[in-house]
Amino acid sequence: MAETTQQNVYDYLSVKRNITQFIKQSDYIFLRDLHNKLSPAVALLEEKHRKEMESQKLRDAKRQELLALIGSKGFSLRDLIEGDKKPQVRRPMKYRYSDNGQMKEWSGVGRTPRAIQDEIDSGKVLEDFEIQIEQ
Repeated sequence: MAETTQQNVYDYLSVKRNITQFIKQSDYIFLRDLHNKLSPAVALLEEKHRKEMESQKLRDAKRQELLALIGSKGFSLRDLIEGDKKPQVRRPMKYRYSDNGQMKEWSGVGRTPRAIQDEIDSGKVLEDFEIQIEQ
């Protein structure tokens, strides 16, 4: 005999023809007993569902109220999320060097580029690579 699972029962009872057939094959007392057992459980689920829907409705109303308040004060939701972010400012470049014939620049922060380090190792000084600001 096949094992009865909740999914099997659900699949069977989801078809109206099966329910009609089940009712025709069952006696009145069994169906009344089944009804008396299921009715309180269904009522509890209905009440739980009603409360959840009411809570969701209140939450949505509060959300709309807050969005209206934010808009009325001249803000957008993005303004509140991002805050007062200042744009990132790139550091000015302090050094210019040649790397395999290509001119590159370095801000002086972080690791010394290999091309500059090789030149320093061979006797040059860092100041030799400084970008001269014209005045």
